[in-house]
Amino acid sequence: MAGLATTVGSGAMTNSIRDITEADVLLVTGSNTTEAHPVLSLQMKKAVRKCGAKLILIDPRHIELADFAHLHLRHQPGTDVALFNAMAHVIIARGWVNETFVAERTEAFAAFKQAVADWPPERAAILCGVPAADIVEAARLSAQAQNGMIFWAAEYPFILSTGRMLFHWHGGTLSRRSPGLDAIAPEAEVEISPADAAAYQIEEGDWVQVSSRRGQVVAKARITHRSPTGIVFMTFHFAEAATNLVTIDAVDPTAKIPEYKICAVHMEKICEATGLKRE
Repeated sequence: MAGLATTVGSGAMTNSIRDITEADVLLVTGSNTTEAHPVLSLQMKKAVRKCGAKLILIDPRHIELADFAHLHLRHQPGTDVALFNAMAHVIIARGWVNETFVAERTEAFAAFKQAVADWPPERAAILCGVPAADIVEAARLSAQAQNGMIFWAAEYPFILSTGRMLFHWHGGTLSRRSPGLDAIAPEAEVEISPADAAAYQIEEGDWVQVSSRRGQVVAKARITHRSPTGIVFMTFHFAEAATNLVTIDAVDPTAKIPEYKICAVHMEKICEATGLKRE
């Protein structure tokens, strides 16, 4: 998310799901898409099987998408930057740069060109464990695609923001004892933008599991324009959906305040909530 926001100005998807079958090259990195985004992965498979797209998979593991890949680069974990630097080096060195696109849509290309100048594929191959010829081929396919798409970042494509609501206070141990207040806001909800809900086939009131690298919680979906695309929002008042199980445990070095406000998460619709008990 941070990478997308920095490079293209938004952490949200830059293409619609239906664009996938229009692509001739799909590059997937850092995403076990069949597990994390099953709706997207179905379209990827369709693009390969029925539309003739070539899939480049960059992943150390032999995940399910590897069975659909034209090229699978199994790099050493932690060497992603070196691999991408080498691909960029090849594209520039071999004259495959779309000069018009670069001039109209990018900034600081000269500095970028200088930064990757020392990363020929032979150097990256030693570090990444990927043959130089495969790096060159991945660069060629990516650069020469008529309609290329890149899928990345991180199996947690949403930003979770947390906060309170008017009717409850902190963990709800006082306010949820009030029948009146509890009747107004009786259960945890996750706010989802209409665009994200449509992409994940989530409807108002569906049970949704929100997961991070630390844990997961389940709440009912609330579809609203209050949350922009790419961001979901939850409160922290409900013990049965303890949002802080998902948030980051880092603290501010001075104030010692935990990082409760923002973290990267994955979201998926589930059939029903199990094991939710009010305390």
